[in-house]
Amino acid sequence: MKNGLLEINQVLGVWGSSLCSNQGELIESAPPTGFNKTTLEDIGRKAVDLLSSAEKSVTGLTEAVIYYSEKIMFLIDLEQAILIVFCTPSVNISMLRMTVNVITTRWQSDKKVQKRLQAAVVD
Repeated sequence: MKNGLLEINQVLGVWGSSLCSNQGELIESAPPTGFNKTTLEDIGRKAVDLLSSAEKSVTGLTEAVIYYSEKIMFLIDLEQAILIVFCTPSVNISMLRMTVNVITTRWQSDKKVQKRLQAAVVD
């Protein structure tokens, strides 16, 4: 998982990423400088709340792009987890989305990753 996050971080304009459970608990991260576990889990919980509340009104919502304070957060609902990518405004969202799709497809076929994600899911 860590290697996938590091690959995502290689996209121009990305400065960090993390993977949180469906309750916002940190599973893995390649975080931006200065972000600690508590901060990432706070962000994770807010991302889960945002995506789950939006899903009630927008069927099939699997991602969101949040613009804030001259930064961007790209949120992807992976069903078992939430991927959070921290970006600059100059990031090419299409390129980032392609990279994320490649990584998440790889994760879906990796039994170790799937086992770790399943262990983190809270019903």
